[in-house]
Amino acid sequence: AILKLDKEMSSIHGEIMDAQNSFTVKANIVAEILNNLQSLYKIANKREIVKIQDEFYRIYQEGDLNQLMRFNKELDILAEGYRAQVAR
Repeated sequence: AILKLDKEMSSIHGEIMDAQNSFTVKANIVAEILNNLQSLYKIANKREIVKIQDEFYRIYQEGDLNQLMRFNKELDILAEGYRAQVAR
């Protein structure tokens, strides 16, 4: 019984650690997205940024980490393009 309980506790501990890691990853991605949106508000078309922001909220509400990561990569590329235009 003790060994079974130990395995169950170990499994629960692993699940908690996975959840904490997932939360940390998600929080970091969201922070990057919000920083990019804030930067884009200063240099980009406001209507376009509002559309991007709406898309972010939709993806965020779905809670799909893979979609959030994809969105973050696409937003990074878009923001870099705008920064390059402003630097000219």
